[in-house]
Amino acid sequence: MRPLRGLGVLTASTLLVGGAVGPVTTGATFTDEVVARVSVKAGPGVPMVRAATSLPVAVGIGRDGQVYQWGTVGPGSLWGAATQVTTTPQLATPAGFVWPSRPVEIAVAGPIATQATVLVLLEDGSLYAFGYGGQGLLGQGTTENSATPIKVKLPAGTVVREIAMNSGSHSATDGDASAMVLTSTGDVYAWGANRYGQLGIGTKTTALTPVRMSFPGGAKIAGIARGGTTGYAFSDAGTLYAWGLGVEGRLATGNTADSTTPVQAQRGQMPAGARVVAVAAGTNSGYLLASDGAVYGWGRAAHGRLGTGSLTDPSVPTRAAMPAGVTFTSLVAGPTFAFGATASGQVYAWGWNTAGNLCLPPADSVLVPTPIPQPAGVTYAAAGATGGYSSVLLSTDEDAYFCGQLPYPTGPSVSVLTQVVRPWA
Repeated sequence: MRPLRGLGVLTASTLLVGGAVGPVTTGATFTDEVVARVSVKAGPGVPMVRAATSLPVAVGIGRDGQVYQWGTVGPGSLWGAATQVTTTPQLATPAGFVWPSRPVEIAVAGPIATQATVLVLLEDGSLYAFGYGGQGLLGQGTTENSATPIKVKLPAGTVVREIAMNSGSHSATDGDASAMVLTSTGDVYAWGANRYGQLGIGTKTTALTPVRMSFPGGAKIAGIARGGTTGYAFSDAGTLYAWGLGVEGRLATGNTADSTTPVQAQRGQMPAGARVVAVAAGTNSGYLLASDGAVYGWGRAAHGRLGTGSLTDPSVPTRAAMPAGVTFTSLVAGPTFAFGATASGQVYAWGWNTAGNLCLPPADSVLVPTPIPQPAGVTYAAAGATGGYSSVLLSTDEDAYFCGQLPYPTGPSVSVLTQVVRPWA
């Protein structure tokens, strides 16, 4: 697995899906909340190779190339006229719908109670959206919902490489959700809610269709991540950029100023010569994985979410308390926690863990990267999606493992690494 570029809400990512994906390298970033782990299967005998979660729903791509959903979803989004709750994956698309190309990556945001928006990246680099259309999240120029996937209105010929979504909040009326994509040419487009300038397009006006972002010096971008009120990207030269709400040092610029356009972040504690190779975002914090194998974080540090061993909010990239001799090759983050994985497939976790959501015994805070107990012979990449009160990580054989509590708030949660045929079966 290649390092993740970002998560997520849950968020963070660049993934290579074996031979099934073809020539397009893809990724996704998601954010929201919690973790504990069980294997998810999309119906009898169909493993889930990609998945994403965000209050109140989870979605995934099965090895059969179909998109599935589970959780709590209400009128006008995904399941049609009435609110439904399911604890097992069901086909998400209407009867008879056929994807024009194989789905290879997925993202979801749940900004409105019982409603969610889903983005699906296809093997040919095209992007489709369905579900809740408020804030222009379907990228159609309207705020209408759609139960049938529709192609996002990107410029003709655009090939999407990576997708990112977030829900800045979750409410009955307005959840500040937005979306962002990275193209094969190193360009970035964003759309959706923008009250804090989190789209990085120079305004605070909601964008109903994708708008191309401009980076200092015309930098070409290699990876993206979207936080609750911020956005992050790194260039092919390994330089970090940030935009949006700057409170608590969320933009890694050394101050708390806001910015409606991308600004170059400071290097902070990164050593000379180290480059950014992955980026991830929490609701109020950011993370990067550097070429030295260490994670660096900034912004809100409450509950140990930055892994520095401190609860002080840094405004520049600050090195996590890496275990002696350990280096990470992948990274994924939720709003209040994060995971890093080594080349051998051992996952480390840190941050908020009150529900046992780090696959560790429940505790309010895990202040430093801590290894997760893993079954013999099973290895993982810190890749996948975090959102709502759940998370999905991928094993190195490309199966998905669900962690946390879904449907929220009534579903059971799991705080130990447990493989089962279906979630909560």
